[in-house]
Amino acid sequence: MIKKATAKFWFFLLMLMILPTLMYAQGTIRGIVYDSLSNDKLVGTTVSVVGTSLGGISNADGEYKIVNIPFGKHQLKITYIGYKTKFVPFEVTDDQIKRVNIKIVIDAVSLKEVVITGQAKGQVAAINQQLGSNTIVNVISEEKIQELPDANAAEAIGRLPGVSITRSGGEATQVVLRGLSEKFSTITIDGVRMASTDPTSRSVDLSTISQGSLAGIELFKALTPDKDADAIAGSVNLVTKKAPETRLIRADVKGGYNNMNSSASQYDLALKYGERFFDNVLGVQATLNLEKKFRSREFTNYDWNLTTLNNGSDYEISNFTVGYTDETRKRSGFSILFDINTPDSGSIKLSNVYNSTVRDFITYQRNYPMTATSLLYSARDQEQDIKTYTSSLRGDNNLFGLNITWGLSFSESMSKTPFDFYVDFLEPSALDDHGNIISGMGNVPSMYDKGPAENIIGYALNNFSKAYLNLSI
Repeated sequence: MIKKATAKFWFFLLMLMILPTLMYAQGTIRGIVYDSLSNDKLVGTTVSVVGTSLGGISNADGEYKIVNIPFGKHQLKITYIGYKTKFVPFEVTDDQIKRVNIKIVIDAVSLKEVVITGQAKGQVAAINQQLGSNTIVNVISEEKIQELPDANAAEAIGRLPGVSITRSGGEATQVVLRGLSEKFSTITIDGVRMASTDPTSRSVDLSTISQGSLAGIELFKALTPDKDADAIAGSVNLVTKKAPETRLIRADVKGGYNNMNSSASQYDLALKYGERFFDNVLGVQATLNLEKKFRSREFTNYDWNLTTLNNGSDYEISNFTVGYTDETRKRSGFSILFDINTPDSGSIKLSNVYNSTVRDFITYQRNYPMTATSLLYSARDQEQDIKTYTSSLRGDNNLFGLNITWGLSFSESMSKTPFDFYVDFLEPSALDDHGNIISGMGNVPSMYDKGPAENIIGYALNNFSKAYLNLSI
């Protein structure tokens, strides 16, 4: 009897949830917002139903969607920074989806000429997205990404407020939001979470992702209900667009000369293709990027004596180390996106994104101590491979009078070190029969106790014939 009563209770509760939908018929309106002159799709447009709290923001493809509109005559209000506010009348007569595409006009102030460049339009789109968002968000537009000479997606994100970045080889690899560890942030592609590239934490190495394949970057600094609880620092969403209505073929080729390596064999190649078929029903978009960069660098390290001089009130250099890292980074990736405009005025999108980064680097170091002692030479040869793959099937459809957003996704990453070898050689301090130094470090005059450290180098004998293998890993 208790089970039957419980079943009746849940059935009654379900009917209470469904009956309002059946009793009060509601409709849906959706469409695309265009620039009236260029026919470009406008991102971040605010579209609302006058006299109600209903509204929405156009997405990266310029599409807006408003649901649960009561039957009757209404007006749409369209607002966008730099454009005239527009009102469009419409009527909802049934629960079918009404499609209304809108063109808005640039607002010319005081009859002065208004010139909007590609960069400005992109920034306006980003600002509109931020103003229309229901949470704390910063946006980098596609135009701004293409304009800035950033090495990868992490570099582009690092330009936003409240973001700091960690670097490796001088290049940004991970983002830190609001001062919290990178493991408290999530990285997504079109809302699909990327797998961690670090086996010891949840962080994602963003140096694997070429920013040329992105249509925008969204940074959310507040936890929203659709995010996992471990995203307390925020979330970074890498955005891709649907295929364009007109055929797009674009190639970006860059090169460079590296003076440290005396080489001009660096390259950065990005290819993009997009087109729609079957009367705009099927969209196909593909990107490919290949890149080779030298990330070599020189560096110095100092050890200081801070405890034995004048009761800790003075200091001097105790050891000086110089190093050089010879690094070559190769990055490659591709993305293939299919999108279908379904008969119910919805859409289905299949996205596949693959990225690979290979870092081959060797680091040399040697030390210069301030006192007559042994010298140490070391070398470490490493290779690091990181591969990421994200695939998702997502839909925004309208079935049986209901608006359904659904999705399936798969994400994996692989991070490995094919080899990591370390050796160091020790050159012992030694004197000949006459008390002359024949190997190791000589005594450095006290006048250089505080530097400059470059003057210390001349007191190293560098007798490599006396050096021997000290450690090999």
